[in-house]
Amino acid sequence: MRMRTSDNPLFTRYAVGLAAGFLLAATPSSAGECVKFSGMDHCPLGASELRLSEEGLAVTSGDAQGAAVSIDTAGASSWDAWLTPMEPRPDQRMVLTFQGARPDGSKELREQVAVTRAPASREGLGGIYVKPSIHGAATYTVRGYREGVKVFEVTHVAPVREEIGGPRTPGDEQWQRLLYFPGPWRSGHGIWGDDGCTPGIDFPWPTPVRFPKGELSAPVDVVTFTPERVRYESKALGEISFEGLGMPSFVIEQEARSP
Repeated sequence: MRMRTSDNPLFTRYAVGLAAGFLLAATPSSAGECVKFSGMDHCPLGASELRLSEEGLAVTSGDAQGAAVSIDTAGASSWDAWLTPMEPRPDQRMVLTFQGARPDGSKELREQVAVTRAPASREGLGGIYVKPSIHGAATYTVRGYREGVKVFEVTHVAPVREEIGGPRTPGDEQWQRLLYFPGPWRSGHGIWGDDGCTPGIDFPWPTPVRFPKGELSAPVDVVTFTPERVRYESKALGEISFEGLGMPSFVIEQEARSP
């Protein structure tokens, strides 16, 4: 594992995403129908329903499975979504699935990330989990940013096998914990670059993250993680989904993408 610091600015998409604003008139619930939000098509998954309002896009579950939405990012090079801040709970799990867009228009599963309360943590910490089995990566590069400036970069971070929180689902044994963090979280990010698809999570205020071996980072408001030594066929982001297992609802307050 190697850590280095840098004062290089964070990706342009982060600054653009934070600066973007929106004004929405309240609209009726769109039960089972797709809606356009921030210029992107959003479709409910399962029995979920979507509603636009001045607060953003509300995703509400119509059954016990939880609220879920699929977002067509239309071959974007980067994407950001800010949720109403939420505290990880042991009976809930948010799963973000990143699909790449191949040149022929087909989708390629790139990465899955889950955020939930970490059962093994005695301090009630949240956990960020990944599924290395998707692409076969053994290690990740983790980067932390504060106010758009890179604070640290740690290479060769090996996730650890650990029981994941939230409702039990098939394939739970494939999840591995990459990081612990205290307090709430509020966003999902994805960016395409020379090293592939880079997912990320941000926090409402600067927060330290804990690595698998116990090291604590400096406080950061964004953390990203890239699988190492992975090759993909897709050249852009094609589709992102939020699946709130055990979550009756959540709100996407703001969203942005870059071509």
